[in-house]
Amino acid sequence: MLRKRARAEREILDATRDVLLRDGADAITIERISSELGMSRGALYYYFDSKDALIDRLLTELVDEMVEAMAAAARDAAGIEAVTASMTAFVDHFRDSLDTFRALFVTSQLASYRQPETQERINASMRGLFLEVATKLEEAQRAGEAHSDVNPRRFAVASFATMFGVVSMMSLFEMSDTKLLHEWDDLVAELTRVFRRGAVSKLADPDGSG
Repeated sequence: MLRKRARAEREILDATRDVLLRDGADAITIERISSELGMSRGALYYYFDSKDALIDRLLTELVDEMVEAMAAAARDAAGIEAVTASMTAFVDHFRDSLDTFRALFVTSQLASYRQPETQERINASMRGLFLEVATKLEEAQRAGEAHSDVNPRRFAVASFATMFGVVSMMSLFEMSDTKLLHEWDDLVAELTRVFRRGAVSKLADPDGSG
């Protein structure tokens, strides 16, 4: 019974995601999703009692997928490399799904559906991600591999903000059908080098004299 429910919810969420990415959040209605799946409205209401509940669940899922991709990359790396691995993972996660990035962050389509408790869950997931990355950087500091003046949590947030900007650029360039003069992989590699150097630069140059 639980497996059947999980399978049905998965089908409903997948159909909702497809509609969101094709036509936007305003196109998501109980009637539209039930029609996409060939089920009755009553059957869909059995699993989700409102449009808001459906979008709320999808939003949480989309954010969780992003956070898990970045956290997994950080967990598999050591020290400073956890920072750069999570940065690269963020770009890779949205590289082939910029519509998802736009739906989550660029447009305000989903903002009105965010319940306070959902927003808090999302915030908690993000805090957990930053803590995971910061903890790896703290380990590097204790091992003498990163300078002690670096604030690990601030560094983790800054790395995310930087790659957020990169993916925002990718999204804008895709929408305008404009080709960048540089390859995206080269930009990501350059930025991760900058962050890696920023964490260790004072070790290589303790006097800050260049």
